[in-house]
Amino acid sequence: KQASKQPSRSPHLKMPKGKYLIPADDSSLDDEDYDNSIASSNTSFSDKNKANNIKSFDIDVDLGDSNDIDDYDKQVNYNSSTALEQAKKTHKCILHFSLATVVILLVFGLPFYIKAENEGLGMGKTLSETKDDGHTVSGNNAWGANGNNAWGNGWFKHSYGKEDKNDREQNDAAAKNDVEYDGEPRFEVVGEIPHDPSSFTQGLTYHNGMLYESTGLYHQSKVRQLNPETGEVIKSIDMDGKLFAEGLTYGPPESDILVQITWRSRKGFVYRASTLELINEFSFDTFNNGEGWGITYMEGEDEYVVSDGSEYLHFWDATTLEEKRRVRVSDENGKFIKNLNELEYVNGYVVANIWFKDKIICIDPITGFVEETYDFKDLWPKDMRNKGADVLNGISVSGEDDGMIYVTGKMWAKIFKVKFIGKLTSGRHRR
Repeated sequence: KQASKQPSRSPHLKMPKGKYLIPADDSSLDDEDYDNSIASSNTSFSDKNKANNIKSFDIDVDLGDSNDIDDYDKQVNYNSSTALEQAKKTHKCILHFSLATVVILLVFGLPFYIKAENEGLGMGKTLSETKDDGHTVSGNNAWGANGNNAWGNGWFKHSYGKEDKNDREQNDAAAKNDVEYDGEPRFEVVGEIPHDPSSFTQGLTYHNGMLYESTGLYHQSKVRQLNPETGEVIKSIDMDGKLFAEGLTYGPPESDILVQITWRSRKGFVYRASTLELINEFSFDTFNNGEGWGITYMEGEDEYVVSDGSEYLHFWDATTLEEKRRVRVSDENGKFIKNLNELEYVNGYVVANIWFKDKIICIDPITGFVEETYDFKDLWPKDMRNKGADVLNGISVSGEDDGMIYVTGKMWAKIFKVKFIGKLTSGRHRR
């Protein structure tokens, strides 16, 4: 037991019971001998003893007081218990995170998958409605502007009766053959007429052989009658300088009224179309802080459709001018389309231009989906426009063949007559 009195190489090293090597002459091992003895562990004891004059002894080392051992065991047990608890907590966190990930994927990913596969109608309660033209629309429920259940954004499917489907296919085929529609929406310029380049066009509409225009800017806003053949200004009414005029539309076909909205004053006006006499004014509100941008009339539905620069279309009752519902506009990828501006209603579609983009989109008024996009960047390239010409703005039917539209812009010196070639020609459905 004399070896146990030798100072260990580490003051904290506890020497367990076992076999140890000490010098035969009771002298201490130097570092080199010690290291060699450890490094030569594969060498037999007899060879090593001979080489270093070291004898082998079985030593029973005193490990100290039993209380020390108990404390040591307690510490080991405590550390083990703590590690186990920590492992349990880590496992629980991972489990919760995994479950949360699955829930998020189900909530947000599943509807997009359903939409992409055309297998379902999105999330929420499924609704269906038979329209006046005989086709059925079904889709998920959405909430209208006043909290009433209404047709909103969902994913929709259309089912047509046999006769209606045949008529639709015949109409589509005839239209495609007539204009050689190849599946790519495009337009053809049919003609052009002069336009007052000082007119900051905000709204353009047509009825019974007359074009009507609403021009904007403070202290410059006007309502005008234009000759659709020559572009001549037949009559012009100046508005209050505090008003910034926006969209303009003709009302129901036999009404002889024009309805105009303003930008930020939350005011609208009703004129007698034949004389431009002001016969009424009203207040309105919209999603985008009450702003008014574009307006058109949906014949057959007896509703006005209003834009406010957001991604929403607002549907107003034509008699009360009260909002009935809203539809959010999105493309085929589910991206919402903002800055909807001037509007027109053509063959069952709401046609809109996008502010600061030379594009016109065709929107299904029931679903809000963009069915087609027409690129107008080559209609009148910016480097060829008159000085001071601003963005494209101003869309109106022409009273001629389906798909024949008037298009102009803010302070443009021209109004173009173009023929749309695509779904606009055949229409969403016949009324």
